Amino acid sequence: MSVCVWRVSLTALIVGGISHGCCSSSARPQAALTDESHCTVIFEVAQTRPWALYDVSRTVLVLYSDGRVLLSAGQPAESGSGYLDGRLSPAEVAQVAREVCCFSDRRDLEDYYDLAASTDLPILTISLRGAADCRKIRVDGLSCNSGALQLEPEPRELPVALGDFAVLYSKVWRQAVGTACEWMPRHIEIAAWDFAHARSVLPWPPDWPVPPCSEDPNCTDCTFVLPGEYLDGVRALLRNRPPTCAIEIADRKWTMSWRPLMPHEEAE
Repeated sequence: MSVCVWRVSLTALIVGGISHGCCSSSARPQAALTDESHCTVIFEVAQTRPWALYDVSRTVLVLYSDGRVLLSAGQPAESGSGYLDGRLSPAEVAQVAREVCCFSDRRDLEDYYDLAASTDLPILTISLRGAADCRKIRVDGLSCNSGALQLEPEPRELPVALGDFAVLYSKVWRQAVGTACEWMPRHIEIAAWDFAHARSVLPWPPDWPVPPCSEDPNCTDCTFVLPGEYLDGVRALLRNRPPTCAIEIADRKWTMSWRPLMPHEEAE
């Protein structure tokens, strides 16, 4: 059984509203065990797009012990985070917590499923809060669509254990989405990679905090954190550029991807 630890280290140097780690892996950081309200994560589903060379893993749905549910709204609007903030009742969250605890201990649940018909299909990572620890399951070829987990490119029957989790996932999604409202993150994480061969550039706004990658000539990739009020500006900047266009910072070219930080990933 693989064990995950929800712990993030975003306590790096914070200057001018920007938290960063330079020349480190641009992979998604491990998340913290609790958020600022000391609510544990009951389960979380995150999706990665392996065909997107420069991309980050994004949470699709996360349920907290206080009943809060953050879920992806699918295709995001022109502005905002693209996430909804819903709520389960105490009875509902207690029931789901029991089901997740039992589910994480199932003997027929494997840690890795290779169900992808090709290499350009989504990868889901499912993190479950068990009785004693956290279990992480990777599923290649499984995608999320309007509250349903299904195999691509054509829906097929899932292995029994995954099928049971898909039912639980859809139930939580339906319970939360009915009364959910738009969610805006306190911070967003941006991953940057060297893109020296880009054909064209867009400038990084001069009044924005300077990313750490612009300060180290040997840095080829980095992640950094900006306050949530930069979200719409970052989205507009990255959305308006063609694939061959880079973001220019201090005469260097970068390609970037962003994601919202979940509450349990916030810096301590």
